Amino acid sequence: MPRVHAITRMISPEYVVLGLLKLEPSHGYLLHQRLETELNHLWRISLSQVYNILNRLEKHGYIQTTGDGSTKQDAERVCFRITKKGDQHLKTWMETPVGPSIRAIRMAFITKLYLAQYLGQPALDNLSATQRTAIDKQLEQLSTSLDAIPEAQLINRLALEMRIKQLESLQIWFDGIMDNIALPMERDQ
Repeated sequence: MPRVHAITRMISPEYVVLGLLKLEPSHGYLLHQRLETELNHLWRISLSQVYNILNRLEKHGYIQTTGDGSTKQDAERVCFRITKKGDQHLKTWMETPVGPSIRAIRMAFITKLYLAQYLGQPALDNLSATQRTAIDKQLEQLSTSLDAIPEAQLINRLALEMRIKQLESLQIWFDGIMDNIALPMERDQ
């Protein structure tokens, strides 16, 4: 079986579904509606994909269902809720900074940010601190690498300079959003 790259695992739509179930138990259709309404610029997940994700999460013991689904009416009432194992899996994901790529920040970090707003200030503070530290650390490593590349290796230097500029722009973006993020209860006041 091919090994899945760590960044790919961090961007899995399974985490957003698991996170939504942490916020509240739900039916598959309602999960899909919430994804389309609140996270449609991040995730494009069809209803059938939502149910496939729910099946995988249940198979791994991360969620459980209520209702047996034996009749059509029961199938419409099947409610999914996160288990302790799923809660721990989600917690580990939430506490692990995403890789400092534009795609990882756009997909995984913003999803974490969305969930952290609902999970409360400690989750939001921890998320912002760990992610900013990871970005700063990667920027420092790339700057050190750039200093070690000879001037004659123009293409390598250009590629690394571009990556550094991307991370610097992420720092600016990150600082701006963290100043403006509020918990949902604070925004409503």
